[in-house]
Amino acid sequence: MAFRGLVAALLLLLPGVFAANIDVAMTTAVLEGGQVRISSEYQTQSERVEDIYIQLPRDVTKVASTIDGAQRSCSITKSIAFCGKLDNGKHLFKIEYTTADSLGRLSGRDVFRFNEYLPFRTRNHTFTLQLPVGTIIPQEEGKEPDFFLTPKPTDVLSDGQHIIITWNTENTNAVSISAVLEQLTKPDFTVIAIIVSIGAALGAAVATYFVKRRFWTKEKVAKKERKAKQKQQESKKLVPQFIEHEQMVVDLLTKAANNELWQKQILADTKFSKAKLSRIIRNLEQRGVVTKTIFGNTNKISLKK
Repeated sequence: MAFRGLVAALLLLLPGVFAANIDVAMTTAVLEGGQVRISSEYQTQSERVEDIYIQLPRDVTKVASTIDGAQRSCSITKSIAFCGKLDNGKHLFKIEYTTADSLGRLSGRDVFRFNEYLPFRTRNHTFTLQLPVGTIIPQEEGKEPDFFLTPKPTDVLSDGQHIIITWNTENTNAVSISAVLEQLTKPDFTVIAIIVSIGAALGAAVATYFVKRRFWTKEKVAKKERKAKQKQQESKKLVPQFIEHEQMVVDLLTKAANNELWQKQILADTKFSKAKLSRIIRNLEQRGVVTKTIFGNTNKISLKK
């Protein structure tokens, strides 16, 4: 423990002394099967040769790492990985490993905790947490939507299956993230099958009844119902379970003429940053909700019909 604490302290203090720094640091944590897959990449810049030390969770015994695409061997001693020397100049260092040490339980809920000590100080750090299918952020009355996320996240988005949480930090050499999570109750497929069967039988009986009693339905009533149904469908959400900020973009496009807007118009109406809006549009485009057409130095965003 004393050795691990000493190295952790050095990781925090030495970046201010060394001539190396990280221009952009990105770490992604993907929760899957009771474990967390951690992938980090650091765009480094150094004026001289530096040692690369990475602090790891306690249960990690092996890592995969590369520098500029070439495999790099790392030796691990008391949760500290030494990955050799970093030559002067610009380089891309990547490291990946799997851990269960970052997961726990609290009051019947899952908890994710992760402390990342960077090898050098970074100008810009992005940490992304991807939740498993069926895992959500708990909501409690009287508490903010991000109450269970620490620190306050930069973005909470979705790719249609997973909730994706992002934290952006500037000018740092250490990041601490925690998230309290909740799994949706798994459905009882036997009960569902019974309900579906009963529903189908009732549906067939109702359909037969209305066929025999067609004289109850007049043309004017049918026409009025069709118009009401069409109007309801137009105002209805186009896809289920949009994250709040995604829904804002979809609502703007739904109300716009021909269901399309310039990206600059959406930017002005939502007050989002350019980077945040680009991520939202990219997620919606990947899920087939919108299309993006490039016109010179701007884009036209259209709602798929």
